[in-house]
Amino acid sequence: MHEMSARLNPWVLSPVSLLGVVLILAIAVASKLVGCGVPAMLVTRSKRVGLRVGIGMISRAEVGLIIAGIGLMAGAIDQDVYAQMVVMAIITTIVTPILLKRSFRNRTERAPA
Repeated sequence: MHEMSARLNPWVLSPVSLLGVVLILAIAVASKLVGCGVPAMLVTRSKRVGLRVGIGMISRAEVGLIIAGIGLMAGAIDQDVYAQMVVMAIITTIVTPILLKRSFRNRTERAPA
């Protein structure tokens, strides 16, 4: 029986890999904004609500990490691509609450520092 765990090797990330992280991040964010935000906007007829739904979905990367882990164990992806996926998941998990808080801020008021 195979163990369902994969070890992250952060040393495989090169400057070229960081470009991959940026590309993966852009795709992850855009796909959530379009795939979740646009339908929410159409249903609620509110751009603001659609944006909030899209932003709220950005950090939903756990399925991607599971698939990436399976791909790594199966040899379909290498450590470099796996590391890029993990970095993407970490960044989106950190950034999502910050963006979501900003989306709920009233345009005329400033949040306390």
